[in-house]
Amino acid sequence: MKLYLNNTPLDEAIEITREVCSKIVLESEIVDTVDALSRITYKAHYAKISSPHFTAAAMDGIATRFEYTLNADTNNPVTLREDMFEVVDTGDPINEPFDCVIMKEDLVEDSDGYVVRKSHVPYQNVRPIGEDIQFGEMIVPKKRKITPLDISSLLASKITKVEVYKNLKVGIIPTGDEIIDSSRDNIPSKGELLDFNSWTFKALVESYGVQGIRYDVVKDNKDDLKAAVMKATEECDMVILNAGSSKGRGDYAGSIIEDCGEKFFHGISIKPGKPASLGIINDTPIFGVPGYPVSAFFVIESLVKEGINSALNNITNIIKKNPKIDAYLSRKVVSSLKNDEYIRVKLGKVDEKVIAIPVGKGAGTTMSLTNADGYFIIPKDVEGLKASSKVNINLLREDFNPDNTLVSIGSHDIAMDIIADYFKDYGLNFSSTHTGSMGGIMALKRGETHIAPSHLLGENGVYNIEYCEKYLGKCVIIKFLKRIQGFIVEKGNPLNIRDFKDLERVNFVNRQKGSGTRMLLDYNIEKFDVNKSRIKGYDREEITHLSVAAQIKGGSADCGLGVLAAANMMGLDFIPVCSEDYDIILNREMLEDCRIKTFLEIITSKDFKERLNKIGGYDLTNAGEVVVLGG
Repeated sequence: MKLYLNNTPLDEAIEITREVCSKIVLESEIVDTVDALSRITYKAHYAKISSPHFTAAAMDGIATRFEYTLNADTNNPVTLREDMFEVVDTGDPINEPFDCVIMKEDLVEDSDGYVVRKSHVPYQNVRPIGEDIQFGEMIVPKKRKITPLDISSLLASKITKVEVYKNLKVGIIPTGDEIIDSSRDNIPSKGELLDFNSWTFKALVESYGVQGIRYDVVKDNKDDLKAAVMKATEECDMVILNAGSSKGRGDYAGSIIEDCGEKFFHGISIKPGKPASLGIINDTPIFGVPGYPVSAFFVIESLVKEGINSALNNITNIIKKNPKIDAYLSRKVVSSLKNDEYIRVKLGKVDEKVIAIPVGKGAGTTMSLTNADGYFIIPKDVEGLKASSKVNINLLREDFNPDNTLVSIGSHDIAMDIIADYFKDYGLNFSSTHTGSMGGIMALKRGETHIAPSHLLGENGVYNIEYCEKYLGKCVIIKFLKRIQGFIVEKGNPLNIRDFKDLERVNFVNRQKGSGTRMLLDYNIEKFDVNKSRIKGYDREEITHLSVAAQIKGGSADCGLGVLAAANMMGLDFIPVCSEDYDIILNREMLEDCRIKTFLEIITSKDFKERLNKIGGYDLTNAGEVVVLGG
């Protein structure tokens, strides 16, 4: 097992990356003008012909001599006979001896020709040679990114080929014995992992405006990997070696760089993304990027993007940086003092303040990036940030608008994910974060969310009202759905799980503290005198019903408490425990908000109800009813 050779600070790693990549020299090539969109010109290009290259009619009408019309006016109409004009359309050449064009609208036809009632001047309604482009005129300068209108001017001036910088080529080599190509129609076996990283990297670098070249997966064989690296560094301007950058048995990235070239650093002080490395082989910068997708993304954003910027800096504009926005943390975030830590967040605007809700922190949780609206960095010398701290967010989507986003913090249900899909039809965003029912109520109390989905059973047997009155006072409950909670078990229920006592003899997977499902479990554990310490997996937490069901489907747990819909979606069996009310809690003033009106329109629609009925386990009879609390 190898150790990291260093723990380079991020700022220092960026400076090294810039210096190394700025030495990349891009040569030129000749391409057809029609295929040159977004390419960068290597030199200035000059018009080979004028445009127009002949004297041309600027209007439909007749070409004539201006002197024929000198005395024409409304009181003295002039008739032009056939030998005095030539009919022309826009763009037609103007032949000698004619020197002006009279528009159709100014002509009256009679038996002798055309009657004209106003005089004209030389070259009226005529396009002279070179009116648009003059022969020898510079059409585009060097180092210009060619636009669609540039192509128009280039072609109009008879420039059919242009000399441009060759595209910066970034080679991407996925590695690993367990990796299979996710783009093919092959289902992974146990122990096999789909390679989606390399395709993501290709899309990322191409979004930066350069060419991504993905190579086939290379197994964890040092000789094979070395051969692949040598090939890629000869064919490309920059190379990304994905995985093999850490310290496991098959991690050869660092040693290959040392064997074949020069290594500048291995290990940077960021989290996630620490095992990144940079070296140079065949005068080609090569990045070692970790295999975990979130780690990999932040290494690409922090280092590879900077490298591409530096390589292109001498020929074109810098890659556009992520747009930023200030926001306030919805809860405390803890960080280490060793690394700059990247925190993914969802965003929404509540009471004129943009709220940042942290999502999953794991290096392998791809969906934490897909679902995130942005991220911020906690510097390595900061141990953490308090709730309500102001943070500067790097937006992951340029089109994100916090003003048209409905923020939901609280209990999870599959229905909330479906609602997010419907919101897009209205041109709105729906940002849902799963903190559990109590987490949602407290977020609403602190003014950090618009709505809080909840299913908290009060001592009086009524859902949610007791907690709303205790923590919120005046508020509104929108009745949403009734759903069935129960034991999610393997198909056929092979362990014959029937009641809460059975949890003492199986592998259990739990929900997080503060969730209504967790509180329901604890209530029944006490009610039925279950020994909590004997429940193997009581402390194992998942934040959604689907993730609980996924653990059972995958065989890492025998049972979990969740909703029927999740069991149905995963093809599992289900033992009902109770029916519960899953409601939406909000402040009264939000009832008039267009986003809440949209929410109500969706949950009461026939289409939405039919969609949930197909999943099963829901009753939406009372959906949309409003209960006002607090007088």
